Amino acid sequence: MRAQRTGDTDTSVSFLDVIACAFGAIALLVLILPIGEFGIEAPTPRAADYGRSLWTLSGLREEVAAIEREVAENDELAAVLGAELTSAADKAGYLQDLIDRTRDQARQLRERSAAVAAGVSILERPPPPTEEDMKLDTELAGIPVDSEYIAFVVDTSGSMRQIWDYVLEEFTNVLSIYPGVRGFQVLNDQGHYLYGGSQPRWIPDSPANRSAALDRMRSWLWLPYSASNPAPGIAAAVRDLYDKDRRMAVFVFGDDYAGSDFDGFLNRIDRAVASARAGRGTFRIHAIGFSNEDMAASPLNFGMLMRELTRRHEGAFLALPERHTPPRVTITRGAAAPRRD
Repeated sequence: MRAQRTGDTDTSVSFLDVIACAFGAIALLVLILPIGEFGIEAPTPRAADYGRSLWTLSGLREEVAAIEREVAENDELAAVLGAELTSAADKAGYLQDLIDRTRDQARQLRERSAAVAAGVSILERPPPPTEEDMKLDTELAGIPVDSEYIAFVVDTSGSMRQIWDYVLEEFTNVLSIYPGVRGFQVLNDQGHYLYGGSQPRWIPDSPANRSAALDRMRSWLWLPYSASNPAPGIAAAVRDLYDKDRRMAVFVFGDDYAGSDFDGFLNRIDRAVASARAGRGTFRIHAIGFSNEDMAASPLNFGMLMRELTRRHEGAFLALPERHTPPRVTITRGAAAPRRD
C-alpha cells in the first residue's frame, strides 16, 4: 500500500507573478479586441472651430506686432550701419534688402491674419436656416391650413346670438391663419348665404372683402332662420362651391345639435361629398364648438357629432371654452398672427 502523505504542500505565488499576469491579460485584450474598427470620428463642434480660430488669430496678431517692432528696430539699425559702412552702395543695398525682407514678412502675416479674422466673422454669424426651418406651418392646433378656399357654415340660432361677438372673433381668427386664400364664403346652418344671389360664388379674398363680410355678419344673424342643424348648410357648400381643381375646407361653427339622428346626419354629408366627387386631400371639414351659459344648448351632442364628421373628412374639431374663461388654445402663425392669451 502507498503511504499516506503526512502533510499538505504549501503553494505560494509572488507579487511579481500576479502583476505579470495582469499585464499579460491587458496585452491580450488590446491585441484581440478590434477597437479601431468601432472607432467613430465625432464631428467637430462649431464652438471648437470658433475657439481654434480665435486662438490662431490671436497668435497671428502677436506675430504681426513682433514683425512691426522688428521693422522699427531695423530702421534704427540702418541709421547705425549707415555710419559704419564705408561704401554708399553697400549701405543702400544692405539696408534695402533688410527692410524689404522684413516688410514682406509683415505683409504675409497681415494677409494670414485677415483670412483668419474673416473665418472668425463667418463663425460668429448665426447658422443658415435648415430645410426644416424653411418649412411653413401647415397645421394649427390640429387643423391643417393647406386649403385655398374656405366656406363657413355658422349656426345663427338664439343661443349663438348670446355669444355672437365671440363667434365673430373666432371667424376673424380663422381667416387670419389663412393669409393667402383665393376665396371664402359664409352660409348659415340652413344654407342661406351671407350675400344672397341667384348663383352662389366665392368671395374674392382681400382685406376689404374680409372687413365687409365681418360688418355684414354683425347684423346678419337676425335675418336667417336656424334649426341648429348644420347638415343643410354643409351640403349646400359642397354642392355649390366645391370643384375638383380646388382645395376647399368647410368650417362649421355651432354650440348645439338639435336633431337626434346622428347616422342620418353623417350619411347625408357623405352622400353630398360623394356626389361632388371630392377627393382625399382636396376637401376637409373642420368644426369649432362654442360653449355658453344657455342651458337650452347641448354642446355635448354637437361635439360628439362634429368629432365623427371631421374624422371622416380629414378635418379637426376644436371645443372652445366659455367666453369669460381664458382660452386654452393660442392661435398663431408666424410673427404677424394675432394671439389670444
